[in-house]
Amino acid sequence: MIKKIGIVLVLLLVAQVLQAQQAAVNDNAPAATKIYLKSGKVVEGDIVSYDAVSVVIKDPSLGLMTIPRENILRIDPPLEEKKEPVAPPVVVQAQNEFTKAFQAGKKLYDDGEYKEAALKFRQALTLANEKGEIVETYFYLSLSYYGLGESDNAQLYLNKMFEVQPEREINERLFPSGYIILFYRTKSELAKPQPAKLEEKPKEEAKAEEKKAELEKKAKEEEKKEPVAPPVVVQAPFIAPPAATTENTLSMAVVRFGYFLASDSAFKPIYGNGPVFGGELRLGGRQITGWLEGNYRARTGASSIMKEETKVNVLAIEGGALYKIMSGKIMPYVGAGLGYYMYAETSEAFGEAKKSNIGFCVLGGASMRVLKGLVLDGRIKYSTSSMQPADFKVNVGGLTFGLGLGLGF
Repeated sequence: MIKKIGIVLVLLLVAQVLQAQQAAVNDNAPAATKIYLKSGKVVEGDIVSYDAVSVVIKDPSLGLMTIPRENILRIDPPLEEKKEPVAPPVVVQAQNEFTKAFQAGKKLYDDGEYKEAALKFRQALTLANEKGEIVETYFYLSLSYYGLGESDNAQLYLNKMFEVQPEREINERLFPSGYIILFYRTKSELAKPQPAKLEEKPKEEAKAEEKKAELEKKAKEEEKKEPVAPPVVVQAPFIAPPAATTENTLSMAVVRFGYFLASDSAFKPIYGNGPVFGGELRLGGRQITGWLEGNYRARTGASSIMKEETKVNVLAIEGGALYKIMSGKIMPYVGAGLGYYMYAETSEAFGEAKKSNIGFCVLGGASMRVLKGLVLDGRIKYSTSSMQPADFKVNVGGLTFGLGLGLGF
C-alpha cells in the first residue's frame, strides 16, 4: 500500500514539472498578430513580411495570405513601419493610367459612343510613352472621328499614325469598308515622293541676269527700224477668197477617240488607264471659237479590299472657248472651259455609288484639213473634278490624248 502511494506521488511531481516547463515556453513565445479587416473579419497568425502595399501573414489553418493595405482597418500589435517607404515607379503608374484610359476608350468605341471614346483616347494619348501605345491611340482616335462622320479629323490622325509607323497595316475584316478605303488612300498619298526644293539663286546673280536680259531686249528693238506687220492680217483681205474664210476657222463637228490617264492615286490602282470616246461641236469666228463636247469612259477593276469586281462609268459634258494661234493648213490652238462630270461606281460588295460635280479643263492641239471639208484633229486635254460619292473622295479628272475626225463648216 505504501509502495503504491509513493508511485502516485512521483507521477504527480513529474506532471507538475512538465506543466511548469510548458508555461515557461508559452511565456517566452511571441504573441500572435491580429489583423482587423474592413469587412469585419479578423485574421490571426504570424507576420511573415510587409511593405507599404500589402502584409503577408501565416494563418494556422489557411496558410500564407497576402492582404492589401487598403483592406486593413488596423493591426494588433502595430507593425514597425519603415521610415521611408518606396513609392512605385512613376513610369509604371503612367503605364497603368494609360491602360485604364485606353481600355475605357475602346469599350466606349465598341458601344458606339464615338464622341466619349474620342475624349478618352485623347486622354490616353497624353499618358502614352511607348511607340506602340502612341500608334494604337492615333488609330482608334481616327476610327472614333470616322464614326462621328468627321472624315477630315479621321484622316488627320491617320497621317499622324503613319508618321510614327509608315508600315502599319489593317485587318480588313474588322472595320468598315469606307474606313479601309480612307486608310489605304491616306497611306498611298503619304507614300508619294515629295518634290525636291529648288535652290534659290543669290540675289546679286538674279539681278545681273535681269539686267543682261533688259540690255539684250533694247539692242534688238534698236535693230528693228521698221516693224513688219503679220503677213496673214495684211494679205487675208486681198488674197484669200471668200470660200477660204470657212477653211481658216475651227468651226467643225468632230468624232473623237483617245486614251485617258487617271490622276487620282487611289483610282488608278483599281481601274488603271483606258480608252475614252466622244463627240465635239465647234462654232465661231476666225480667231475665237466656242466648243461643246460630250465624252464617256468605262472601266472594270478589282477592289483593293476584298478583290471584288467593281465597275466605274464617267460621263462628262464640257464646254468653253478655243483661241487659234495661226491660220493655214495646220491650225494650232489652245483653250479652256468648264465641265459637268457624272460618276457611277457599282460592285456586289459595296453596292452603287453615284455623284456629280463641276470641274474645269485646259487643252491644246492642232487641226489639219486633209481634204476639202475633212479635218483631222489632235489634242491633249487636262481635266479635274473632285467629288465624294460615298465616304471616300475621288478626282475623276486626268490627262487625255485624243484624235478626232470631223467635217469643217
